[in-house]
Amino acid sequence: MDILKIRRLHLPTMDRLLYFSNDDLAERRKVYEDLFLETWERIPQNDRDKILENLEFILCKKVDDFWQQNTPACALLCKISLRCFVIFNPFFDSIERETKVHILAHEFAHVFYNHPRTGFKLGSDKEKKYIEEEAEPQAYALTEKWKFFPHPENIHNLLCYKKFVLKEK
Repeated sequence: MDILKIRRLHLPTMDRLLYFSNDDLAERRKVYEDLFLETWERIPQNDRDKILENLEFILCKKVDDFWQQNTPACALLCKISLRCFVIFNPFFDSIERETKVHILAHEFAHVFYNHPRTGFKLGSDKEKKYIEEEAEPQAYALTEKWKFFPHPENIHNLLCYKKFVLKEK
């Protein structure tokens, strides 16, 4: 299927989910959209349906994450709707496109399992342990099942990937 057909097919989903800064340039918006489409199209339909049940929106901006400093993406809980949202910054560092898609797929895996809501229910004392012992391993396993892998040149910079997938300390 060509990119225009894919874009038209998923345009309602993109329009509902993707939120940009008012001053974001059209070129930057297209980068976000193209990465979303490339990722979304490769996730099985049943899994996309479950993600949509749990996903409120995707903020396309710089990430400030309490648990993981200096990260290009994170999945969090919207405390109003009690659904997940993703913050994604593909302009983070100089990482390959393949790695950017892998990172977005990883966040969709967190949304699939509703990790942000589960972690929130546990409370901050237990949430960190939950993330380390359950959420991250599950998200990486699902990302691998979907066949999303980072570019080999970027693996040395992906500390969590090295820790949870490669089992390096």
